[in-house]
Amino acid sequence: GGTDGLLVGMAADDLRPAELHLPVGDHVFIGGASGTGKSTVLRQLEWAWSRRHPTGVIVHVDRRHPLDRSAVAGFDEADVSPVLVVVDDADRVDDTDGHFAAIVAGRRPGVTVIAAARLEAVRVAYGHWVRAVARSRCGMIMTSAGEVDGELLGATLPRRSVMPPRPGLGWLIDAQGHRLVQVAARMPT
Repeated sequence: GGTDGLLVGMAADDLRPAELHLPVGDHVFIGGASGTGKSTVLRQLEWAWSRRHPTGVIVHVDRRHPLDRSAVAGFDEADVSPVLVVVDDADRVDDTDGHFAAIVAGRRPGVTVIAAARLEAVRVAYGHWVRAVARSRCGMIMTSAGEVDGELLGATLPRRSVMPPRPGLGWLIDAQGHRLVQVAARMPT
C-alpha cells in the first residue's frame, strides 16, 4: 500500500509545489503532442523518484535501447530495491517479448513504469502496452493548441484553460483529481 508523492512542478492555481501521488504498484503515463514538454516531465519525475528511492534502480528504455531479457532478469536480482523503468517516445517502443505487459499486469511488483508518448499515437494504438500504463489513471496530459483530452487517464478535463498552452504546462491526474501544473526543467531541492 501507500503512495509516493513525486514533486513535478508548481500548481497553476496557488503556485504551491505540486506532487503526483503514485500508488505503490501503479504506473505513470505522460501524454501530449510533440514539443509540449513530455520529456521534461519524464526527467522531473525520474529525479523526484530517485530522491524518494535513493537505492532504487533506474532503467532507461527507448527505440534504440529496448527492455531486454538481461534488464528484466536484473529486476529479480534487485528485488530488495524498487525499480523505475523510464520510457520516452513509448508509442514507438514495441513489446515483442511481453516484458512491459508483464510489468503493467503486476507480475513484477517492485517495478514502476513511467512512459511518455504522443497522445494521438496512443489513442489509436489498440493493444499497445502503453494503453495499459494509462489504465493506472495516473500521470499528466500536456496542453497544446488542440483540444486537451484526459480520456486515456479517465479524467474529464475542462475544455478551456485559464492559461494558454505552452511547453511544460499540463494537467496532473491522480487519485486526488486533476489540476493544472507548470513543470520546470528542474525543481529546486
